[in-house]
Amino acid sequence: MSMGKEAVMKPTVSVIVPVYQVEDYLWSCLDSLSAQTQEGIEILLIDDGSTDLSGRICDQYADADGRFRCFHTENRGLSAARNLGIGQAEGQYLMFADSDDWVEKDFCESALRCARENAADLVIFPRYMHGFAPGKEGPTLSQGLVSKEAALEFCLNGSSAVWRSLYDRTLFENVRFPEGRLYEDIATYYKLIWKAQRIYYLDRKLYHYRYRRASLSHEETHQRNRDYYLMGMQRLSDLHSWGYSPAKMEERALRLSLRYCRTVEERDDVWMRAAETVRKYAGSPVELSEKERQTLQALCDTDS
Repeated sequence: MSMGKEAVMKPTVSVIVPVYQVEDYLWSCLDSLSAQTQEGIEILLIDDGSTDLSGRICDQYADADGRFRCFHTENRGLSAARNLGIGQAEGQYLMFADSDDWVEKDFCESALRCARENAADLVIFPRYMHGFAPGKEGPTLSQGLVSKEAALEFCLNGSSAVWRSLYDRTLFENVRFPEGRLYEDIATYYKLIWKAQRIYYLDRKLYHYRYRRASLSHEETHQRNRDYYLMGMQRLSDLHSWGYSPAKMEERALRLSLRYCRTVEERDDVWMRAAETVRKYAGSPVELSEKERQTLQALCDTDS
């Protein structure tokens, strides 16, 4: 482990940045964090066993700027890196950034001011999207205090990225990212919303998300599909057990299960669970797409 110069004050905001094999993009991320207008912040760089120049770049920023703290670990994955950052963070508020993205200069300042002015323990904000076709902006909320139900629906409709929020650190008490899983945000963000007492939506784009298409092996693709399904179904199950029934819950479970059965060939225990869920909700009044109808018909043909 190497650490930068000692900060002159206890930070108010801790920004956690997992880093792995991103030497071509890391400069723009760290430059944008270095340019933050908010005083009293720290940036925790978690080098997750990078074998390129990423770790050395992190050390350079930590040596030059006391706000940066750098930790080098063996490769354990994104969740473990974020969890390490949460444990080391000293700020009252936590924020996240992925190391191939970048942020606006007031990323910390605007979110923190919003939290303080509105006594909010969770501030959500929109983001710029780079590398996507037009029309991929996703769901939005109206500026102002929002209900827990509205925030959960926002999350369930595809906005689970943890880097689009500022959090009071108390929200992470007994909450961590699931290590060894992909789609860790799906398994975590809803828990933070559920714990929040006051949620504010700040209609100001503060984050730049860079989409990069990865070349995945068959095993990696299978794990992604499997984890996406498991994390999504766990989220629905938890919310239901906590007394919140997501809108169209049966439809969500049906569509999620149909997607898994369609995209995964291996008929393992997870596939069997998905197929059983499809059969359970097959009679629900849901308008399915052509692909979903074909998958449902194929399962019915198998049963017969």
